Amino acid sequence: MEAVSARAVAVVLPGIGGSSLAVDGQAAWPGTPAEYVGGLTEGRFARLLSDAAVPGGVLPDLAGVAAYAPLLATLRALGFTPDGRQRTLLPFAYDWRRSVTQSAAALADRLDKETARDPADFFLIAHSLGGLVARHLLEDRAFAGRPGRAGVRLLVTIGTPHRGAPAVLAPILGARGFGFMNGAKVRALTADPRFPAAYDLLPPPGDPFLWQGRPGADRQALDPYAQPAVARMLRLDSTHLAGAAAAWATLMHDWAAPTPAHGPAYCALAGTQQPTLDRWLLAPGGLEPGYSPAAGDGRVPVRSAAPDGSERHLLAGSHDDLVEDPAVGVMLAALLPVPAGIVPPAFPPLRLSLPASSVIPGEPVRVTLLAAGGGGIPGGTLRLTPESVPDATPAARAVAHAVPRVGDAALHLDLPPLASPGAWRVSFETADAPAPGSRRLYGTTS
Repeated sequence: MEAVSARAVAVVLPGIGGSSLAVDGQAAWPGTPAEYVGGLTEGRFARLLSDAAVPGGVLPDLAGVAAYAPLLATLRALGFTPDGRQRTLLPFAYDWRRSVTQSAAALADRLDKETARDPADFFLIAHSLGGLVARHLLEDRAFAGRPGRAGVRLLVTIGTPHRGAPAVLAPILGARGFGFMNGAKVRALTADPRFPAAYDLLPPPGDPFLWQGRPGADRQALDPYAQPAVARMLRLDSTHLAGAAAAWATLMHDWAAPTPAHGPAYCALAGTQQPTLDRWLLAPGGLEPGYSPAAGDGRVPVRSAAPDGSERHLLAGSHDDLVEDPAVGVMLAALLPVPAGIVPPAFPPLRLSLPASSVIPGEPVRVTLLAAGGGGIPGGTLRLTPESVPDATPAARAVAHAVPRVGDAALHLDLPPLASPGAWRVSFETADAPAPGSRRLYGTTS
């Protein structure tokens, strides 16, 4: 799409954990590389639980793990800059601990401020939770009549759980950490009555993501929203569940309906090729996760990220690295008012993707190699090299794994657990294609 007459503003909305938070200038989020391994210090976690914590900026990376730097660089390459007069780049940092409706109110305020300064057409590019925040601005009647909302022309969502993400139940219950927090700290944060955002990512009422019984005729769906006994058994917060149900009820977009002439267009980009948790089974021994192969981006199922009837495009990659997929740049070049002559980014022949940026002790290291153009995966060597390993032991040495040539577009590898916690570098070497770069992976202590 070429130039428009009004000022065009590309607004980047990150996902949960994608904005920095600070109290009186002291960082509450993110933590340091050492805290990625051992968890947030008690002082930093106390600041994270403080009402005084305020958002700072959209994070380019998280302790060396790429976050939104690639997406921001793509938009700059398409002609959008923070001080651009015709094409402005606006990274929108928000308090991702709060409810989606509170974050949508903050977004409305920011767009109203931009509109008052200089009227503009807004193009929202949202990752994960950011897409739900944007949808609440556009669909919740509480924001009808806001000047900024009226200026929105397009919403592009990347890995947004439009039907929720069953995987979020694990950190809510404290069974899984998130970023710099172990499971116990995540549970403390999500149980706080002030910070319900994680609950807003659960599948909506009536969605069959929780089951009881054996496979077959006697299996029945459970609904923690409608069955208080189920919520109590799982120790879910009833107030947060009620808030999440109310939030889902305000989303009115009909994905199968044509875009109204006066409303913004929606486009959903969804990740694929990753084994993805899409259901839970309540068994006698506790909750058991259910995975489906290639069912999503590792965290959000395709059926949620790309609802039926939507204008949708499928990407190959994991949830966290979708924003750096070259296909995103190609799509944005087609959808945004970019200057004439802009060339979309080229597709590398080979990419390396990690479904998660950290692994817990004893957990296998999962790596995905992705090929473009139908050439298959070349043979080579996958290396795990320690970068910063506390209390290094002789076991913390570089490890090499031979990778055979395969004709498939994606190759999933489950490697043995890391020999030691710390920061590791994952890379792939091959003589048959340009190297796909490397990624940092953290081994945590718990």
